Amino acid sequence: MKRRELLLKSGLILSTLGLGQVPLMRYQQALAQPTRRKLALLIGINTYPESVVGEALDNSSPALQGCITDTALQRELLIHRFGFQPADIVTLTNEKATRQGIVDAFDQHLRGQAEPGDIVVLHFSGYGSQLRVASDTLRTWVPADGTLPQASTPQAKDLSEATLKQLLKTLKTKSVTTVVDAGFTSPDVALTAGFKVRSRPVMPMASGLATLPALVDLLGERPAVPQLFPGLLLSAARPAQLVVECAWDDLHTGLFTYALTRHLWASTPPTKLIKLMGRTRETVQQAASQSPQLGGQRADETLQVYGGSQPMAKPASAVVTEQSNRAATLWLGGLPPDALPYSDSAWFEPVTQQRLDEGMARPVRSRSGLTAQIDLTNLTEEQLQNWVVGAPIVEALRVLPREVDLVVAIDQTLERIERVDATSALAALPFVSSTTPSQLADCLFGKPITEPTQTASLDIPTESGDTKQGYGLFLPTRDLLPGTLAPQGEAIKAAITRLTPKLQTLLAMKRLRATVNTESSRLAVRRNLTQTSPQEKLLLQRQTLRPESPKSRQAEQLEQQALPLAVSTGSRLRYQVANFNPVPLYFVFVSLDARDRMLAFIPPPLVPDDESPLPLQNRYVVAPGTTTTLPEADIDWGVEEPIGGVETLLICSTTPFLQAAAVLSQLTTKSSVQRVDLGERALELAEAVLADLDSGNPDRGIANAADSYTLNAATWATLAMTYDEVA
Repeated sequence: MKRRELLLKSGLILSTLGLGQVPLMRYQQALAQPTRRKLALLIGINTYPESVVGEALDNSSPALQGCITDTALQRELLIHRFGFQPADIVTLTNEKATRQGIVDAFDQHLRGQAEPGDIVVLHFSGYGSQLRVASDTLRTWVPADGTLPQASTPQAKDLSEATLKQLLKTLKTKSVTTVVDAGFTSPDVALTAGFKVRSRPVMPMASGLATLPALVDLLGERPAVPQLFPGLLLSAARPAQLVVECAWDDLHTGLFTYALTRHLWASTPPTKLIKLMGRTRETVQQAASQSPQLGGQRADETLQVYGGSQPMAKPASAVVTEQSNRAATLWLGGLPPDALPYSDSAWFEPVTQQRLDEGMARPVRSRSGLTAQIDLTNLTEEQLQNWVVGAPIVEALRVLPREVDLVVAIDQTLERIERVDATSALAALPFVSSTTPSQLADCLFGKPITEPTQTASLDIPTESGDTKQGYGLFLPTRDLLPGTLAPQGEAIKAAITRLTPKLQTLLAMKRLRATVNTESSRLAVRRNLTQTSPQEKLLLQRQTLRPESPKSRQAEQLEQQALPLAVSTGSRLRYQVANFNPVPLYFVFVSLDARDRMLAFIPPPLVPDDESPLPLQNRYVVAPGTTTTLPEADIDWGVEEPIGGVETLLICSTTPFLQAAAVLSQLTTKSSVQRVDLGERALELAEAVLADLDSGNPDRGIANAADSYTLNAATWATLAMTYDEVA
């Protein structure tokens, strides 16, 4: 069929379906554009024998668990978000991802088909490694059939970065993106608490790389090696950092791949790479000392992700992958990891839906990993058209349990008697539960590693002059939580007692992080972080993505900003909250500072002669169409030592925070700084905020239970913002 005839026929069909003239013209223009083919090769290897990677540090199985999930995350994203055809995506997993298999797939699928201007994506999830070859150290990808060099077989069968650069150089197109979720650095001890490192636990010595005839045929005898990866390289971390995979609920995936793909589901085109990698880096660094990097020959160009073609323009939490017999299958790739464990009880709706009472919001019937089943019974034929394959879907209701524990893992390097005492002491805290070494934990109770090796990236700061340090709290990746370490000599029970307020704060932030809904909220809210001194300027901006909000004139200056943002000590800061809704917005503002203290905004004291003071809950409010500054009046907040990360949450509702205001009223002081350290009241405030959001849900009868809080995307929005305080 000729293109002109196709355009005419498509116009008649789409007009029949009720599309207006403007959408129809856009569709025809898209068809008229010369097409660029989109090709992807996705490699994920979970199953590695010990003969390939060596003995694990804790004598456990060397197999990984999240690499095949990584390929699924990329595949669903490329198909439904970026318009790749399923037939143009080749996936190699486990035993199929041999060195020969990877080279053959590259040759036949990418090199043999890609033409100038086509888009190519190459993804690898698995073990990375470093090989010592004479005086050189090579970084490599470990294929499924790679072997550790032995005296009898001294050559390695890995794929070196040099070889990969040479292969990519043979492609006819420059629009190439290589994504690597593998590491090249190993720790001194095995990670537990649901985390596993994606690098060989040993650094083998080899006489060289075994010859592969297929590579010689492709590259020649002595091919030149590009200094940088052709196109773009998205790496999970710097070479000297650990790269980890995590076990979220019943989902195992690479921390980097999950964060990267989730932010792409939430993005609105055009999606600039530097912005995407910055947001991904922010997310990853909340869980690990892992800093995703943007590199390659085109890293300095202002490029969009995966070639820039992004047919799905609306942010989404999920996408419909199947629909039949009035049931739909959703892929939940856009859900934040803090919300995923609770998605079994969530309700979802098409992005196009404006009100819950339109009747298209449906509850999850069952879920396994990132796949959910939705019952579409009782929907009309017209409503079913909003649930077709490829339709973007968002949360309508988020249901959070009232009882949630802080999960604390116990350092397996402690002596057995220490582990027994720690288990007993933690069991006495009603809000804490312990976990097995393989299950995901919120933090780790243990001691620092005293003698890191050259390959370890476990920089443990010393908090006292005593070189023999005692117990503290760590991220599961063994990064120390500030202010938790004590000198040696402290008993286990005394340490747990000392750390109890800190554990309560961690649980409070865990509870409030589970409310972040930037992609799904129907409220139009924007928040800015501005510096008032030494120079006045906008530093950060975050806003809800689903509603149409006025464009920010200042936002363009942030497009090339490196994230996480670094703010120098001595700077003075203020926040601005803009309400673009026709109704007032009530809010609670909290932050977790570099000392891991949870702070809350407190309005300024009322003047004594005020005859009719507003109730406290009505002072946490932004009027319709206005902007409020925090702190109020003519003051600002200073950036002070110690240096470290700061996380802030702005939680908004269309109804007052009555219970939260009652908690805060007991902490109100005459201090002019307008914020207070919540201390032991942190968890109480978090529960009060959740209760208020539940009370403000106008559709509580749709999904409500006595043992849960139901949050409605039409009446609630939570925006997160992070930055680093630096010297």
